[in-house]
Amino acid sequence: METDETNERIIRTLNKGEKRKLEVTLENDESSEPTPFIGNFTGLSPAPKELLYHAYERAANKHINVVGENEAVSLESSVQPNKLNEYLIAIYDKHSNTVTFRDASEIELTPVLKRLRAEQPKDPEPIQDYYTAKTALNKEFGSKKARLKIVTRERGEIDASQVRDLDKIAAEVDEKAKTKAIEEQEIMKEESNIIPIYDATTTDPSKVYKLEDIITPAEYDAIDIQALLKAKTEKDRLTLLPYSNSNYVKSRLIPSLTVRKVNHRRIKMLIYISYMMAFRIHAFNNVRTRKLMAEGLGNPPNIILDKLYERFVDRTFTKIGGNENFKFTLKNDQKLICYMLVLCLKLDDNYVNPEPISEDLGIPTTKLKVLFKGIGCSIRTLSKKEMTELGIAEEYGAKRAILTAPLKLPEHKRGPRKKKN
Repeated sequence: METDETNERIIRTLNKGEKRKLEVTLENDESSEPTPFIGNFTGLSPAPKELLYHAYERAANKHINVVGENEAVSLESSVQPNKLNEYLIAIYDKHSNTVTFRDASEIELTPVLKRLRAEQPKDPEPIQDYYTAKTALNKEFGSKKARLKIVTRERGEIDASQVRDLDKIAAEVDEKAKTKAIEEQEIMKEESNIIPIYDATTTDPSKVYKLEDIITPAEYDAIDIQALLKAKTEKDRLTLLPYSNSNYVKSRLIPSLTVRKVNHRRIKMLIYISYMMAFRIHAFNNVRTRKLMAEGLGNPPNIILDKLYERFVDRTFTKIGGNENFKFTLKNDQKLICYMLVLCLKLDDNYVNPEPISEDLGIPTTKLKVLFKGIGCSIRTLSKKEMTELGIAEEYGAKRAILTAPLKLPEHKRGPRKKKN
């Protein structure tokens, strides 16, 4: 098995005669997911159950420590593993039907009975030294800059008087981890990439974004257009769409179905945009319940709903029980719209009028133009020559979102935030 990303597909036959693909992936060491550990519970056989585990990084030596506890016992990793990535474990995702292989390291967990710890005498109060006194004065009377430095430094510190009390350490580490997680989420909201994979070197606008990075081959094959092709009236065709109130989709679908040679690729792209619009409408209220989401989209193929959840929904697990929770955030909404706009660019030869799309989505045109710029488009009025080539009447010569190549994305401004009055 090679060290770079490896894909192996295994076909299993289900009870109903259906075939479902199981995707097996070997991740490289650059994965953004937390590194898994295999626990070696020293002095305990069998390993205790129903423990809550937290992994954190020591500020002093940057070593990874793992702490687990229940009502009777606390466990903490005492030694950093000498050799990382000693094992390979498999993780199965029942929703996407994938198995992911991850590197894992063995780590020793040593038990400490809470009853014995409770009987230990309390440590004496530490003597206040010059550094502690100076810190206290700066907290009380120091400048804003000095107080900010103290707060920043203390986020990564643990009080030395608590070194022998693992309960207090675990509680403080848990609180610091929550604070750090909130801060990281805020940073990710500002800096995370919400646009599809792109080719920044190509000079052909049609090759900047690949269709398979928006609609995977499995989703594309699962979109059935036969009912649309057989429908006789416009009303019948619109009722077959996941979202029938889109003027943008309607204005392109009906003419595409009435030509002598129907472009199946174009029809599937329009249906997928309709799926995305329907998903967006129902996600804010019903994303936690997959059944309601499926009904809102007209019961699409499982692979389509799986991929929509995978791309545009945040997934978390409860500490107790490991139940899965889903959340559709404003950032997820922006990402979904960006993917949708790329499909619109492909449908309209990289010249898109933002106004009908903003009406369909119920958002201001100015906001939609910002998202168009975020995927590399410029917003400008077409020249008479361009309108003639595109068959646009002069009276409708409104501004268009235009994708050019090589791709040039807007630079994100960085700097201190303005203070609120």
